[in-house]
Amino acid sequence: MKYPKIECEYCNRLVSNTNIKRHLDYCSRKIIGTCPVCGNPTKEGSATCSYSCANTFFRTSEGNGRYKSDEEVQYRQVCFRHHEKKCVICPEDKIVAVHHFDENRANNDWKNLIPICPTHHTYMHSKWKYLIDEKVKEYHQRVSQRI
Repeated sequence: MKYPKIECEYCNRLVSNTNIKRHLDYCSRKIIGTCPVCGNPTKEGSATCSYSCANTFFRTSEGNGRYKSDEEVQYRQVCFRHHEKKCVICPEDKIVAVHHFDENRANNDWKNLIPICPTHHTYMHSKWKYLIDEKVKEYHQRVSQRI
């Protein structure tokens, strides 16, 4: 026999009517706020209601070190509009990062953007830069001559 479900007034979950009293007692003591992402109730000790909302909230806020504004995200679109989506060093075309040739992230001119795989992008910012620097400079020079 299937028991009917009742919606919890605190967390909006459907709970079997045989367990609703226990659930309401638990929820009423644990619910302390509202999720800033979706508006659902949050429990004690949590800023958000779920992992999904936490990912959205903490990864997209300006206080996060990995936060990217709309301008910063658009440089990838600019890059791939003018360059082939392929690493300039190796044949990688599945996962391609964008390197700022002058290393100034504010300079999003398409001639300054270099498509490069994450491995070689890491090289560009490490002591191993000398291994690929010449190829990157040659690519940048060819691109700069294009009009």
